[in-house]
Amino acid sequence: MKFKNRYLFLIVVIFAVINGCSSKTIKHQNIAKESQAVKVKKSNTKKNKLYSKVDRISPKAFHYFVNGTIYEEIGDFNSAATSYKQALQIYPNSYEIRFSMSDVYYQMQKFNDVLDILETIQPEDLFVLERRAHCYRSLGLDNQAKRAYLNVIALDSTDAMSYSYLASYYRRELKDDSLIWTYENLTKLRPNNYRLWGELGKLYIQNDSLERAKKALSESIRLSKDKSNLMTIIRLGELYEMEEKWDSALALYQIGYSIEEDNILVNRMLSNYYVQVDSIYKAIPYARKIVNVTPKDLNAIRRLGSIYFGSDSLNSADSIFTTLVEMGDHSPINYFYLGRIEMSNSNYHVALKHFKNLTLFADTSAESWLDLGFAYRKLNDPNNEIETYITGINHMPNEKSGVQLLFTLGATYEYYDRYDDAVKVFEEIIAKIPDHDQALNYLGYMLADRGERLDYAKELIEKALSFEPENIAYLDSYGWVFYKLGDNEKALKYLKKAVTLDNDPLIFDHLGDAYKANGDIESARTAWKKALNFAPDDSKIKEKLER
Repeated sequence: MKFKNRYLFLIVVIFAVINGCSSKTIKHQNIAKESQAVKVKKSNTKKNKLYSKVDRISPKAFHYFVNGTIYEEIGDFNSAATSYKQALQIYPNSYEIRFSMSDVYYQMQKFNDVLDILETIQPEDLFVLERRAHCYRSLGLDNQAKRAYLNVIALDSTDAMSYSYLASYYRRELKDDSLIWTYENLTKLRPNNYRLWGELGKLYIQNDSLERAKKALSESIRLSKDKSNLMTIIRLGELYEMEEKWDSALALYQIGYSIEEDNILVNRMLSNYYVQVDSIYKAIPYARKIVNVTPKDLNAIRRLGSIYFGSDSLNSADSIFTTLVEMGDHSPINYFYLGRIEMSNSNYHVALKHFKNLTLFADTSAESWLDLGFAYRKLNDPNNEIETYITGINHMPNEKSGVQLLFTLGATYEYYDRYDDAVKVFEEIIAKIPDHDQALNYLGYMLADRGERLDYAKELIEKALSFEPENIAYLDSYGWVFYKLGDNEKALKYLKKAVTLDNDPLIFDHLGDAYKANGDIESARTAWKKALNFAPDDSKIKEKLER
């Protein structure tokens, strides 16, 4: 019911009627003003005009109104509606009767009838606006409902319920800015509601307002550090991880862990955290707990196995992945790690078996064929290694994956001194992808190292450098091609720059050769000595120093 004093008002007037005072007037009920009974004359306006603020009510109209109220109270809405209609016929401009009638129709879910009644009610106050908004919402008239709730807020900016309804509309319509606006207002109206702050923080994250998100999430956590707010704690931890504020992230995950030790998500976040900060062994107890809580979750079991592998607990990792395969789980991940474990133990034949299975269950993955090819290399089987890459190329689902294997094939040809085949492969890559900077540099360096097509080699390397001007390998190649062209000044320029970026023995070796060609033997020996420090078994460098 709209009026708090409605029934008190009825009791007072009924008492007056019983005592013969039915001719007394009552004040037109206006929600913005207090109710009281007074005697006045009717205004002299036309019949169709509204009565003045204070008017006389007919005892008969009041009789029907009282009946309607009683029927409404006992749940007989049809009779209540009939009584209110009868009252309105006698007293058509009564705000109270019309609003009471809208109450009945609203409870009967006759929302269109409610809207019709509201159109005739004056003044159009906050209660009328709210009732109209609720009717539009119930009828599924979203646009009208939104406008109506905005009208309510314009009249009363503290109406939290209207903001809540608006939020539901904006969420469905994916209007993030408007949705954020509603939650910003809701947090002002309900500043101690941690759920509102948490939701606002989530919305800020979705809109990349990360600083605002941190403040909102922090406020939510300040208000509540219990199980119901666990997701907010984790969400803020993730934000700190994004900023590489590892200590802050860890502190939040530990709060989450203290709230609910067996929570899978908390344990997963702690496990992932320690993997990211290269303390993989610390991730083990959390990964193990996830498996204990969800023993049938194969992904969790594989995750534990991969963490064992990353922490060099190879026997534990092998036990997990072997058990999974024996259970009939043929996930490629199992064969990948089993193969890697055997490679680490130098059991190349066993690794080969696992990698063959890997290519059966993940034949469209370039990594599967690369692992199998590398196992053949360790077994000194160049023919099968090369054949593996060629076969893999034919299984690739897209050009990018195919080029990855094609690049490896070219490098493998060069490794086995099949120089012409290597050149053909890299030229094929460049024909497919002219901006493939790695292929440009690789081919350019190969040609330069052999002293072939040096101008062409220089062009290739220059193009590679245009994509990555600070790439150490490209700078070394560029310096080396200038050395081969006899331009020792430029050779020294680029080789000196390269050695300032990396302590690669090959670059120091090249620098020594350039110094020697330029007549600076002392600097050449210094460069070669540095190269030997990083590659003490390099016989060619030793030979240069012994001359």
